[in-house]
Amino acid sequence: MTNATDTDIKEIKQLITNCFEGLNREIKQVKDDVKEIKTEIKEIKKDLTQVQIEQGKIEGKLEPVGKITDLAERIGELKNWRQIAIIVISSSIAAFLGWLVRGSKF
Repeated sequence: MTNATDTDIKEIKQLITNCFEGLNREIKQVKDDVKEIKTEIKEIKKDLTQVQIEQGKIEGKLEPVGKITDLAERIGELKNWRQIAIIVISSSIAAFLGWLVRGSKF
């Protein structure tokens, strides 16, 4: 009976060691995965900072575009080209009359 119990004990010890070795392998694999994830996170952070820099550049370039739309709205307030023509003609006539009043020297 002692031989049977000794062999059973040896089998149990072997199973326990096998389980611990398996767990150690699993733990090592998880640690490796965590290292990979950390490196990927670092790369993502670098990419994010680059994207933020590019976004700042784009926002800086969009400010003049916003001014163009404001100018377009102001021109659109004139409603049609007839009003623009009247303004251009009247300003030209006023400039010519101003030139005549001052002395009209060539």
